[in-house]
Amino acid sequence: MSKGRSFSMDELFAGGAKLPISSFPVLLPCAGNRRKEENMVKQTIGFNWGAAAVGVSIWSGIHLCDLLTYCGVNLDKAKWVCFEGPEGELPGGEKGIYGTSVPIDRCMDRT
Repeated sequence: MSKGRSFSMDELFAGGAKLPISSFPVLLPCAGNRRKEENMVKQTIGFNWGAAAVGVSIWSGIHLCDLLTYCGVNLDKAKWVCFEGPEGELPGGEKGIYGTSVPIDRCMDRT
């Protein structure tokens, strides 16, 4: 397992010398889009969203695959990349954080 690392936003945006920065349009789904299905298993906090809350924006930053390679992630062992928001972002729960996971092969795909 790789040792955890953290980067400030300033470090990431200044990373152009080490890691290339790109800009492209991205479709962003609302984190609550799965809540209707989640509520069928266990009741959550918030509205019973379907799958229709989306937006499109121009994203600028470092490709996740470049950052994971820079950090030395062992692709033979890694299966998922886990994301967490800041504490207190959501009501309820022990820390009030939002989290999700994405398969490593999807994170390493530049397309």
